[in-house]
Amino acid sequence: MAFSAGSGSAVYVNGYDLSAYFSKATADGVSGVYDTTTFGKTAHVYIGGLKDGTLSAEGFFDGSASAVDAVLAAALGTSVATIWTIIVPNDAIGNRGRGFGAANNKYSIDAPVDGVVSVSVGAQSNSGFVPVVSLHPLASNGAGTTNGTDVDNAVLSSNGGTGYLHVTVEAASTATITIQHSTDGSAWVDLITFVAVTSAPNAQRIEVTGTVNRHLRSVVVATGGAITSHVSFARK
Repeated sequence: MAFSAGSGSAVYVNGYDLSAYFSKATADGVSGVYDTTTFGKTAHVYIGGLKDGTLSAEGFFDGSASAVDAVLAAALGTSVATIWTIIVPNDAIGNRGRGFGAANNKYSIDAPVDGVVSVSVGAQSNSGFVPVVSLHPLASNGAGTTNGTDVDNAVLSSNGGTGYLHVTVEAASTATITIQHSTDGSAWVDLITFVAVTSAPNAQRIEVTGTVNRHLRSVVVATGGAITSHVSFARK
């Protein structure tokens, strides 16, 4: 059994790395339950229902352009889902977290006379509560093709999944990022191809159905310059 400190955790929102502004991030998963009790039972009987998820984060105010206040204020109440990815205890290959397409429904600024100005945010998931695994920790890749490290799930899964992409810096003229899967960690085929990236910030969330093989990796192809990105995947 191994426990971890949360100080290295990463929080990405709509293509921005907001990790340095937050001191706490919380992802909650719940499920509906339905009463199926019939005559003759001596106790209630329930079955599970639809999954739901919420997330919240607390941290410190920064009013600079592209900092935490500008990003979270812009995301509040929009009709387009906010793309969140939280990775713990740090953003390393194979580490887990939660990814969300969410509706941000709360953003607060607290300015005490005798303390630091703080912020808090809340959001409601549109995609349940499914674990993601980090395939490409936030890092810069130069021009050319960069194949990510193999992340082995030990078994395949059959219910599809969701890929998450956050691009924080784009110096390339264009970049194509894919998630590939493999049965043996040797022969790879594309599972998800994100829309070509030509500017940053950029965030994408793409769902797939069907079989996802046991091995996963990211592939970054940048033309004309470097790109800084994070890629993760959630199996269903």
